[in-house]
Amino acid sequence: KPNEVTYNSLLTKAPNWNDALNIIQTMKREGLKPNEVTYNSLLTKAPNWNDALNIIQTIDESHINNRYLRSTFLKIAQTHQEETLASLNSAPKDALFFNSALRMIMREFHLPLVGGQTFYHKYFDQISRLEDWSLIQFIDTKLCPEEWKLRLVEFLPSKESNWWYHKIKADALLNSDHEQSFSLLKRAYQLVPDDYKVQVHAIWIKTVVLNDLENEFQTAIEKCNLCLKNQNTKGNFPYVGKLLVWLLLRNSTNVEAFTESLNRIIATYQISRRLIGKFLSKELWTDFPERQIEKYRTDVANDLAPNLMEKKGKKFKPKT
Repeated sequence: KPNEVTYNSLLTKAPNWNDALNIIQTMKREGLKPNEVTYNSLLTKAPNWNDALNIIQTIDESHINNRYLRSTFLKIAQTHQEETLASLNSAPKDALFFNSALRMIMREFHLPLVGGQTFYHKYFDQISRLEDWSLIQFIDTKLCPEEWKLRLVEFLPSKESNWWYHKIKADALLNSDHEQSFSLLKRAYQLVPDDYKVQVHAIWIKTVVLNDLENEFQTAIEKCNLCLKNQNTKGNFPYVGKLLVWLLLRNSTNVEAFTESLNRIIATYQISRRLIGKFLSKELWTDFPERQIEKYRTDVANDLAPNLMEKKGKKFKPKT
């Protein structure tokens, strides 16, 4: 007698959408309930966005765990980008769409979000009520204007017990009130899982850098090294690495001392020399406090940076 495995095999071989739907109907008549594997196979046959969305709504109504379907649904969303974006911007506020399809897409959304801030404003209340932290993290990094970050997290019922709340709030306040920012980060440290401590460290270091808190430089450098040891730095140049480079330059007595420190971190963490060179030529002077390191600009941007980008594998030696 056919079982779920049999019907799933038939679904994967179905030549078109209608045949796939007929197989599902036959399965139901036989008294078998489609599961997440069955629906995943059906999703791969969806010819357009609306048919895929209907399946997601059925899954939601059936209380089936849909986390296994996310990657398939995202592929469909990418294939039908215009329809996806239209649905995101036109769905009624109370639509089942929001609680099923939207949550799946937003966690790992790879589409260009046209009118992203308008969409954010429209769904602000729903986002808050869902209290879906993976969704909030996406909103924070992709959509949320700076002035809305605090409002977003303040709406969350369990905000005081969630490290992300304290981290976002600290990040938003670090320029205006670094003492309050440090206080919030202290609470975040108490709550954050070990796997995410790098994020809290990064905000702490960023607070020191942007406020030029000289008394905290050594601790900030130690935190940078701790973070880099726990990140994949080979051939990369993470944000914490950029903070460390600024701190090393700010803390150096001359370009020669900075160069020695820079060569050490390149060797230790196998950070991309080319990416560091690009950073030293422009981003260091535009996105980070420059007044305190201005005296080094000519030697670093015009001499050291090109050397790092052009002479790969060779340690740079400053001119004497």
